[in-house]
Amino acid sequence: MKPRQIPWGRVHPIHRLLGKIGLAYSPIIIVLLIESCRNKEVARLTTVYGKVTDQAGQPVDSVTIGMQGYEGWLGGLPIDKVYTNQKGEYELVVDVPLRYSYAGVQLNFEYRSLLDSYYDWLIYKNDVKTGDCCIVTMGGKTKYDFTLLPK
Repeated sequence: MKPRQIPWGRVHPIHRLLGKIGLAYSPIIIVLLIESCRNKEVARLTTVYGKVTDQAGQPVDSVTIGMQGYEGWLGGLPIDKVYTNQKGEYELVVDVPLRYSYAGVQLNFEYRSLLDSYYDWLIYKNDVKTGDCCIVTMGGKTKYDFTLLPK
């Protein structure tokens, strides 16, 4: 194998390495390079959005919407969070690492006034009422609306 010259007359380092170890080892190098690329953690862009309202349909601001990742039997590991705005709307866009097999969102009351006013909520996934909460579509968009129920 004749080393290829790079423009300024020097031999490219990879060609020098291949020349030293010989072509017999090149399949091993290729496999190692592929494996190193495959094992790198690749993220998946996941979006969750929706609205939080009270039972009368009025928007509720300052409600925390958090995303958790689930890794094997370990679950609920926090990834990111966002607060609802004055219109009760939220959007959470997260690169979910591949180490999580799935992710979910959770509604939290971080402020005492919300905790004192509401005890539970109804869940709507993509505009359909559901009792299941709240697995998101990995690498896609999922809409979760919440209706808070007063104490």
